[in-house]
Amino acid sequence: MSSTYQKQLEWSRNVSRRNKELSKSMELQKDKEHANMFKPRTSHGNGARMRVVDEGGRSKDQKSLHVHRQEKARLEKSRVHQMTTHKKHHVSSHTPPSAGALGNRTVSSQQPAVRLVNDLPAENSTPGSTSGNTGGYRAAYEEEQQNPTLNYNGGEDEGFFYDQLVKEREEWSEERRRMLNVIQVQQLEIERIRGEGREKAVEVARTFGDAVGVFEERLIGVEQGVAQELKLLRSRLGERSGEDGRLESMEKQLKWIIENMGNMGGAKGGGR
Repeated sequence: MSSTYQKQLEWSRNVSRRNKELSKSMELQKDKEHANMFKPRTSHGNGARMRVVDEGGRSKDQKSLHVHRQEKARLEKSRVHQMTTHKKHHVSSHTPPSAGALGNRTVSSQQPAVRLVNDLPAENSTPGSTSGNTGGYRAAYEEEQQNPTLNYNGGEDEGFFYDQLVKEREEWSEERRRMLNVIQVQQLEIERIRGEGREKAVEVARTFGDAVGVFEERLIGVEQGVAQELKLLRSRLGERSGEDGRLESMEKQLKWIIENMGNMGGAKGGGR
């Protein structure tokens, strides 16, 4: 039982350690994605931000900040959607990844999860056109609208989560089989101990019954012997009481003889 408890404790520790490693890897992946996101460039030459106002009356830094916020929200939404979709797909599917997918995973793992947006002009540069559109910003925005995933490669995460899922399923199946075997062995042991207890109880009851029977026989023999002794004693007492009666009658006769002899002697003396 102690070895079974140690196995269960070790299994729980392994599961906790795997969960921590998985959470840590996901946090690292998330930090990597945020590090590769587009960040608007600002100029801090004289300690003040240089602002170039276009015809619409909005400054380039405001537009870049707005584009950055939209880009960040879109990337986060796309990442969550893809991770949820991949997770649901691989949970419902039991087909392992093909050799091509495994081969491409090595190539794609060397690429960043989110490509850098370098085609946007600097904030302190002049706009490329004075028309209604915003030049490079509008082109970059339209390009990202056509490609909302920003060449996001989910193959690495997909393979990672799939491998983790398959590994955990195999480990859980193996651990479940071991636990079922342990439970079955414990049940058999309980049944064996229960059977031995029944046999011992029957044996003790049989021994106790035999002892009670022998005691009853001895008690009956003692009762019969005592009854015979009492009967003999009563008969002897009866005989003794008869002897006492005879002795008493003989004593009375002897007293009478003695009295008569005394009377006879007195009568003779008076006659003289």
